[in-house]
Amino acid sequence: YEIVLRIIHPDNSLHFVNTICTPITDKNGKVVELRGTIQDITERKQAEDKLHKSEERFRKLYENSPFGIILNQLITDEQGKPVDFIHLQANPSAPEHLGMSSSALVGTKATEIADEDYASYFIQKYGAVVKTGKPYEFEYYFNPHDRFLWVTAFHLIDDLFIATFIDITERKKLTQSIQEHNDYIETIMA
Repeated sequence: YEIVLRIIHPDNSLHFVNTICTPITDKNGKVVELRGTIQDITERKQAEDKLHKSEERFRKLYENSPFGIILNQLITDEQGKPVDFIHLQANPSAPEHLGMSSSALVGTKATEIADEDYASYFIQKYGAVVKTGKPYEFEYYFNPHDRFLWVTAFHLIDDLFIATFIDITERKKLTQSIQEHNDYIETIMA
């Protein structure tokens, strides 16, 4: 058998040990001896606990972020030139900001859900992010759904990258309205 035990030391500190025991039998199959090991795995258990807590924090951040977050994979041709990317995973805010359902987003390629100009633009930008490893930020008018987005993309590992974004349409409209108002006042004052 193999079992992990919690042990409290005399100083009240909690420790974990992994015990492995193998029965030794005689020629009749009767257990005549037990051989085993006991290994202190306290540090490993503490590291696992820290990792679990860290994963939980990042999962909550990902799921509750007001920013859309999409994990993507760059697709290249035989020469390594970026030709497309596929949306592998999206947090709940992503479809909301893009004006589409999660099922219409996750598992689809950029060239499958966007016009050629849009797809080409993003393939070029995201390809550079993966190639150089340098993050890229930009504002983009998402024509299919009449939205302005503030986008930040960064390389994760290998051919994976993350795109985060938020809908800034209302802010853009407000800025435009203020500019039109200022232009009107300047016209009157001239």
